[in-house]
Amino acid sequence: MIDTIATEEARATRDRGKSNSGAHVDFVRLRNRGIDVKALVNVLPREPVLLDEVSITPTKRWQKEDTKRQAKQVLAQAKAGKRIREADVAKLQQRLLTMERQDELAGRESEGKELALALGEARRSKLVAEALDVLARPKEKRRYDEKYVDRLQQRLLGIERQDELMGRESEGRQLAFALGEVRRSRLVAEASDVLARAKEGRRFPEKYINALQQRLLSMESQDELSGRASEGKQLALALGEVRRSRLVAEALDVLAKAKEGRRFDPAHVAKLQKLLLSMERGDVLSGRESEGFRLAADLAELRR
Repeated sequence: MIDTIATEEARATRDRGKSNSGAHVDFVRLRNRGIDVKALVNVLPREPVLLDEVSITPTKRWQKEDTKRQAKQVLAQAKAGKRIREADVAKLQQRLLTMERQDELAGRESEGKELALALGEARRSKLVAEALDVLARPKEKRRYDEKYVDRLQQRLLGIERQDELMGRESEGRQLAFALGEVRRSRLVAEASDVLARAKEGRRFPEKYINALQQRLLSMESQDELSGRASEGKQLALALGEVRRSRLVAEALDVLAKAKEGRRFDPAHVAKLQKLLLSMERGDVLSGRESEGFRLAADLAELRR
């Protein structure tokens, strides 16, 4: 009996009628029985009734119908111009195509493939409209995030591959290439603007110049793969010259002021030395003369 009670308590299925835990004996009026008398009864405590959890698994038929209903709902939203989540649409397509294959094996007719294709067209239309909107932004002087354009290009190339597998024409590659041109022209304009401002004496953060150079070199490598001429490397080298001349000028300025008796923070001088040695290594690799090592050695004298 003890084992039975312990098991029931562990499963939370113990019948309260089997136990008087929390119960007490009291006189209770029995008016609801049609008589006004008191009876001595066992009164149970007022507690919420606990029910066992029941796992309900939807039938396959219900799952199929629910998938179709969701697909038709998404298509209606797309037709009405409402936003649809691409990840949700992709999952629906997979479920519909799986359903289609199962129906084919069972010899049943199915609208799974038809709905999956319709969802694909909805995704395709949304993606093309998105790409066209980004292409229109530079003309309207609207800005866009470069990482977002990267992802958009990848998605466009994805629909291009799908269209090729289905033997249909596609504007995916064409739009991806057009977006690449927009990014390219924007990057060239940005680098040219930085070079022009640097000549006027404007200073830029070192990290920003580094990042801009990397983007230009990446553009150069992409242009080489597509067999086209590119000014990416040329602009990156020009930015390097800006950094180089600025660094040399700063080092010479520190050395000149130090001779006049001015003191500098050792941490700043150490950072300047590190940058000069890095410049020296870059110059050696490119086969050009460099004063980086000499200036770094002169700055080392200040720290002694």
